[in-house]
Amino acid sequence: MRRSCKILIKSIIIIFLSFAVWSSLTYYLQFKQVHEWYSYELTIIRGISLVLLNIYFFILVFIIKIGIFKRMFLILIVLGIIAWNISHLHTILDLNLFSNMIEDFLEIILFISTSIVAPGLLLLIIYYIKKLTSRFEGKFIGKYHLHEGFFGMILVGLG
Repeated sequence: MRRSCKILIKSIIIIFLSFAVWSSLTYYLQFKQVHEWYSYELTIIRGISLVLLNIYFFILVFIIKIGIFKRMFLILIVLGIIAWNISHLHTILDLNLFSNMIEDFLEIILFISTSIVAPGLLLLIIYYIKKLTSRFEGKFIGKYHLHEGFFGMILVGLG
């Protein structure tokens, strides 16, 4: 019970700080009235929003069960693939079939599915490594095996 309270408090603090950063950057963008799609400010806002969404998905793993996270990961990946295909066909065929609201909705789905890919794959790989390791291997440091730690360092380095 005590560990879950600490995790909850830390995740609330992280969410609050990331929301403060995001809202201050959004306020700056609205104050400056920059509406060009490929402007420098919008690119920075998109990048920071992707990083903050990655943090949210990492926090979700500690709050919810891994089974619920796997289902959510698969649903968002499938929706992202569908949205990528629709957006790609819409761009290539140059048809104006969608309204601006549907295009914005597709962009939101693409944004969320892009931000869950890295933490989702990383956490699912680590989950399956821990689940499928043999119980008869020698322990290296504490309860972790040597290849788990080395593979974790590689994944953190790639991240």
